[in-house]
Amino acid sequence: MKVGVHKIAMASPDDVSGLEKLIDAGELRPEEIVAIIGKTEGNGGANDFTRGYATLAFRLMLANRLGVSFEEVVPRIAFVWSGGTEGVLSPHATVFTRTEQTRDMGEPRLVLGIAETRALVPEEVGTLTHVRLVAEAVSKAQRQAGIVRSADVHYVQVKGPLLTSAA
Repeated sequence: MKVGVHKIAMASPDDVSGLEKLIDAGELRPEEIVAIIGKTEGNGGANDFTRGYATLAFRLMLANRLGVSFEEVVPRIAFVWSGGTEGVLSPHATVFTRTEQTRDMGEPRLVLGIAETRALVPEEVGTLTHVRLVAEAVSKAQRQAGIVRSADVHYVQVKGPLLTSAA
């Protein structure tokens, strides 16, 4: 497996120009994108709509570039956004690509697996059920990445549910 990591600056939550430039330059192929993790310029609170706005912008552009429907983008690509960059961070996205490689590289390297749990109901958030579901998903992602030993896992990104008064 070969994993690519591409960090792009964003001037606003809907700024997909950095990713478009990488695609147009042939530096990455949209078919190889498996995840986009980023930081938007919102306030980071429950009312921070910049995360959804960024996902919308990237989904629209990628649906066009991939030649698929808007709905088909999310099952192909994981989106994780964190809001809130007030005066400290710059809005950005990190785009992860993955290609299958048949030759063994012979040494430890960056690999990537992606899995998700079923939707949790509000009363399950923060319970042992939640913990077990996340652990199962991490194990699945580990197998997908070809990692045999848990000691070789060095980072896990988890996207958690947002609880609001509506839930």
